[in-house]
Amino acid sequence: MTATLGAALADPQVAEQLAGGTLTRAARSEGFGPAGPPGPPALALVTSSGARGPSRPAGGAGGGRGGGTRRGAGTRARPAEPTAEQAAAERERRRQADLAAAERTAAEAALAAQAATAAENDRERAVQTLEEQLADARRSLSETRIAARRARARERQARQALDRLRG
Repeated sequence: MTATLGAALADPQVAEQLAGGTLTRAARSEGFGPAGPPGPPALALVTSSGARGPSRPAGGAGGGRGGGTRRGAGTRARPAEPTAEQAAAERERRRQADLAAAERTAAEAALAAQAATAAENDRERAVQTLEEQLADARRSLSETRIAARRARARERQARQALDRLRG
């Protein structure tokens, strides 16, 4: 009952059938949007004597308290069975909904793949830049080491020359 009331809140068609007393079976809403038609709106009343008559929504012609077919003791509502055409239409509606959901999922995945590819390209460029900077730093370090060795060698030569002059 709670699921049917929730479906009536989500789908105006279910709400109309519920208010009119023509809802033939429980309805369920699986998220946002209409839950789809809950079934055919026709009900057949079976009296305790077995006589059948069409149901009438409350407030309609002949409905209400004053007359017409009343639901009371000895009567029960029996839902009409869905036709093959209605069942096929329901299967097609579900197939279309599944197809639309799959298309949305594929589109979202494509966008995510594009974003991931762009991020990958950005990272590759950053790595390439860092590798170039590292290569430059290694060349600079190598040049600095050579310059330091030369400076130490000149320092050694200068001390030796100084020691000769002193000695």
